[in-house]
Amino acid sequence: MGSSANSILLVLPENADAELIKPVLGTLSDTRLSREFPLRLALSGDAADVSAAFPGLERRQVRRAGGFVARLVGLIRFLRDEYRRQPFKFVVTLDSEAQQAAGCWRALFSPQAFNLRFWLAPEALQKSLWQRFTLNRQTACNVFASVELAEAMGSSGNHDLLLDNPLILRGQGLQHEGNIRCLHAALAALSQPTRQRGQLKPAIDASHIRLTYITHYYLNQDRTETITALLEAYAAYDPELLNRIHFVVVDDASPLRINPPDLGLNLTWLRIREDIRWNQGGARNLGVTYAKSDNILLTDLDLHFPEATLRALVDAGPCGKNIYKFMEQDRHSGQLRKGHPNTFFLSRARFLRFYGYDEEFAGNYGAEDFRFVKFQKSQGSRQKYFDRRHTYFVRTEIDRKRAYHSLPRDLSANTPVDSRKRFENEQFGHEYGHSRMFLDFTWDIVCQQRRRNAPVPCVDRGWKRRWIMRSLLPW
Repeated sequence: MGSSANSILLVLPENADAELIKPVLGTLSDTRLSREFPLRLALSGDAADVSAAFPGLERRQVRRAGGFVARLVGLIRFLRDEYRRQPFKFVVTLDSEAQQAAGCWRALFSPQAFNLRFWLAPEALQKSLWQRFTLNRQTACNVFASVELAEAMGSSGNHDLLLDNPLILRGQGLQHEGNIRCLHAALAALSQPTRQRGQLKPAIDASHIRLTYITHYYLNQDRTETITALLEAYAAYDPELLNRIHFVVVDDASPLRINPPDLGLNLTWLRIREDIRWNQGGARNLGVTYAKSDNILLTDLDLHFPEATLRALVDAGPCGKNIYKFMEQDRHSGQLRKGHPNTFFLSRARFLRFYGYDEEFAGNYGAEDFRFVKFQKSQGSRQKYFDRRHTYFVRTEIDRKRAYHSLPRDLSANTPVDSRKRFENEQFGHEYGHSRMFLDFTWDIVCQQRRRNAPVPCVDRGWKRRWIMRSLLPW
């Protein structure tokens, strides 16, 4: 049985037409839906007689009496109290009065619930701001029982009002198998950001990720524990912190193959097919492409970030135009020194806006990191140190003779390339000095792993209303 938090509250109208209502009850109580989205009823008037054919459903009585305003207020109070008693995910209404009440309830109390209206017969509607607000803006889906009904409503002059959020059932009869599948997909899409989607790839929501940690490796010696030991160390960090970090590991066509371990991390593991020597710029470009957050950390395999530093990065605001470096701390003495020149905390959008690393340097050692920073700074990016209380350590335990790489370091080939790019940027300005070579290779997704429990987001009802303030920000 589905969770009550995903339940459907069906508000039945007074003086219900049994011939119209029973197919709706039969559809929503169908086990193919009710297993995941259990149904309960809100009854008034003679609706109890109509629902008698469906025993076993939870029933609640709602009083509709008086004029329009009194009835509207009564329905709003009922929805408020029922949601407080036992939360539900969907309100399904079959008449405009209940739909308007559900829209007002949602606007007034901002519940974590969606309104759906089933349209079973054509209805003449007066266009007004009130109608648009309650029947359209505050309604997630207007569900039409057939294509013919949707067309009839449009031809009555209601097209602009109702078809903004249409869900049209195309099977013959509400309980048609295709309609059940359509409704199940709609309810799942509204309530489950991460879900299976039939023949399509699964939908995987990553909106809770605040930091993407990107590293890469090329191992051509004897052992592979250099990368696995680093991930094992991170996997021991606070689970709440790991929920918000996405790790991207890029295998730069290493001769040594690694089976990615399942360590309970949000992990994307990629492998470049072509063995291009010193392709770390390309590997980083690929890692950034798969990042699930705007704030990204680009770092090498031989650096280790303490839990406190990663927590500070997760809690940090947008990087914007800033490219942050880090101080390096000696693990034994605690002494601070200038950080690694190719380790950055920055905005993914800023990185991609100015084309990432220039892959013209790939194939030979050096200069791509230096030119990356210079090009970014020429475009107005600001390089500075992150809070000096948050540092990293060098992994001195790495065996560089057996668990690293043996590529020679010689700047001779890339020195003239770098000099030409500096000349282009100085002489021609603008965005000259970058070849635009980007992802000039092929790759495979080795695996994608996801932590099971995504954190529940905090409610911030005023965020949307502050859009004017965000429009004034300098980035």
